[in-house]
Order: sequence, then structure tokens, then C-alpha cells
Amino acid sequence: MLTNTALNQYLDFTSRIISRATYTIGSTEYPAKVDRIEQSGSNVLDVYLVIDPDQNSNVVIKNVKIYDTGNKVFFEQPESISLSAYQEGILYKFQFKFTGEAN
Repeated sequence: MLTNTALNQYLDFTSRIISRATYTIGSTEYPAKVDRIEQSGSNVLDVYLVIDPDQNSNVVIKNVKIYDTGNKVFFEQPESISLSAYQEGILYKFQFKFTGEAN
């Protein structure tokens, strides 16, 4: 089992390696703002993104990605989030849970 020290090192590493995020509408990828990264428990890291499409119509967000500092996809999540034209945007949360158990 991983020690608390090791889990904290993984949390710290992950929070430092996240550099940017994107979301997809149709077949076009748009930048999302990484609002903040917070540790919300002894082994949980929350990544908050601001997704604010500059659209004058209803849209569906199909995919959200987080990239590392090497500009490689670090995490990807298929979605189906509907936004109405009158909505200003959304605050999107990824939650990473680190465990140190062997299977």
C-alpha cells in the first residue's frame, strides 16, 4: 500500500503537470480556462474548468480534455452537456481519486 507521503507526491505532481484544457462542440475544439486545482481530501484532487462558449445558439459539449505540460492529453472525458444560448457558461469539475491499493 502506498504511504500518505507517496499519495501526496502524486497529488502534487498531478496538480503541477496540468497546463490547459479544451472542450468540443461539433467537430471543433475550443480552449477552456483552468480555473483552479484543489486538494479536497487526503487522496482527492479537483480540477475546475470554466467552459464558456461564445455561441449565440444552443450547443452540446461532446468532449472535455485536460493536457499536460508536454501538450499531451492527460485526461479525456466524453460528455453530452447541453447549453442554451442564454447561458453564460459552466463550471466543470474533474475529480481525480488516488488510491494506493494493490489488486
